[in-house]
Amino acid sequence: MKTARSFALMLLGIVIGSSLMLSAMGRQLQNSYEQQKKLSDKVSELEQEKTALEDRLHKPNQQPMIERIHVDVLGSEGGVTEIRTIDFVKQQLAWLINKPLSLLVTMPDLPVKMVDGRTFHIEQKEMIVHVKTVTVGETLYLRVTSTEVKSTQGS
Repeated sequence: MKTARSFALMLLGIVIGSSLMLSAMGRQLQNSYEQQKKLSDKVSELEQEKTALEDRLHKPNQQPMIERIHVDVLGSEGGVTEIRTIDFVKQQLAWLINKPLSLLVTMPDLPVKMVDGRTFHIEQKEMIVHVKTVTVGETLYLRVTSTEVKSTQGS
């Protein structure tokens, strides 16, 4: 009787311990994924900048171009939502890279019109992007917020 109870308690301890370890490892894996995604985005951004600088070196008298896009997500706790928001905004504006800066000088509200109020999905949540600040230059800089769309179900 005592042996069976001791064995059952030992098995319970093993199950609880392994569940806690699995949870901790899952959280660590998620954090590692987020960090890897941010770093790979940074590497990609730096490669684009390097290419743009090499092009500028070989063509010194050309007009200024939009070389890259930098997005900050205000009020974000980081994680998947921030990464996906940045990816979404950059995807919407990607066609502007290597276009003349004069395009945004003549139409400064173009990035706002292309991104503000757009929705996208993250893990079965619908998110909406609002542009707070746009700075026009060789680096197009945007500050945005991303909030979950509250579904309005009528009765």
